[in-house]
This record gives sequence, structure tokens and C-alpha cells, in this order.
Amino acid sequence: MRRYVRGALGGTDEELSARAELVASELATNALRHGGGGLHVAVRATGSSVRIEVTDASPSAPRPRRPATDDPGGRGMLVVDAVADDWGVEPSPTGDGKVVWVVLQRHGAGRHGAGRQQAGRQRPPGG
Repeated sequence: MRRYVRGALGGTDEELSARAELVASELATNALRHGGGGLHVAVRATGSSVRIEVTDASPSAPRPRRPATDDPGGRGMLVVDAVADDWGVEPSPTGDGKVVWVVLQRHGAGRHGAGRQQAGRQRPPGG
């Protein structure tokens, strides 16, 4: 997954690439564990940002949760929420499942962590 993301970004800065690789890996892991089957990952870079989309077969939206300190998992969406400049969930274009998307701004291109929801996008409750 990380190699795919790095290749898709084709020479962008190291900080952005590291964040994109981390987020894509967390979203793919969630899709494999909870998504009810296969997954599709798309990475698109623009001049000022990167958008990562992970599509899976489950209609259930992921939610950041607060796992117990001895819980071995459950931190993936907390990581995504902390690293992403924006993220959300929308229905899959095919009507089967969902797309979890993340936007990462290039360093200095925007305020990291500000304004997490874009108009017309559905953010899971509690997220």
C-alpha cells in the first residue's frame, strides 16, 4: 500500500508522502477488517493537496473511538483524524458500500486540522 501511494504521488515532498502513506494504510486496514470484502484505493494529487479514497462494500461509516490502553487495536481512525486536513464518508458511486476520503494539504498550503468537513460531505456521528 505504501509503495502504491508513494508511486502515485511521484516525487512530492517527504512529509506529505509520509502522511499519505500512513492514512492510506490505516484506511485500507479498516476496509479489510470491517469492509465486507475487497477494496479499491485511489490517490489523486493536485498542486496543493492529495485526496485519498478507499472504497469498500460495507455501508457502515468508520468512527474514531477511544480504545482502552490495553486494547491492541481501534486507533486507526484516531490517527486518520489527527493527520488529515479533512475527511469524510459518502456512498459508493455504485450504491454498494461507501467511500472514505481524506484530503491532505501540502505543507504550508492550509491549516492542518482546521475545517474538517466539506460542504455536501457526510461525516460520521461523533467524528
